[in-house]
Amino acid sequence: MAKLLVIDDKLNIQKVLKIILEKEGYSVDIAGSGKEGLDKVFNSNPDLIISDIRLGDMEGTELFQNYSRKRSKYPVYFYYGHLLLLKAQYRQLKMEQ
Repeated sequence: MAKLLVIDDKLNIQKVLKIILEKEGYSVDIAGSGKEGLDKVFNSNPDLIISDIRLGDMEGTELFQNYSRKRSKYPVYFYYGHLLLLKAQYRQLKMEQ
């Protein structure tokens, strides 16, 4: 099972992404800040990092630069939270029907 790390400072987006990705069969770990995300990258070795581009404590690009200096093997998918939230909420509503 692939391990994913979701980094987002918004709790509602964390929850929706975790639900969706776990239903798809992924193991999902959550980080609520860039700093926490960096700690988890180095400790848990995820297969994929999914991160909001705008985090409370740092930008997603800064997060990428920090971890890629030490490890560059992780693929990263960046998203803009508000757009993703709308899509995620829509998809969750469809799953509940």
